[in-house]
Amino acid sequence: MEQKCLVCGLPQEQPPWGEDGKTPSFAICACCGTEFGYHDATAKAIKAQRDRWLSSGAKWFEPRKKQSELLWKSMSLEFLRSSLALKMVVLMLWKH
Repeated sequence: MEQKCLVCGLPQEQPPWGEDGKTPSFAICACCGTEFGYHDATAKAIKAQRDRWLSSGAKWFEPRKKQSELLWKSMSLEFLRSSLALKMVVLMLWKH
């Protein structure tokens, strides 16, 4: 299963919530600046972080790690528009 940031959808090299899905890494997403385990601990926190990131222009937190603009736009728009993504987050957090 591909591990993505729950706020922006950027694929992560390491699981943001550990191999067990319950232990946050507290790493920072290079795209949106989300601290895993803090900004994505609840569905409400995820929505608030996403809203902050988008309202500030959805700028990369670490611009030097920015992927191809065309590839990223297609991936992020699909993820951000998907209400399914937020439902998955709520279900995942509810299970814990």
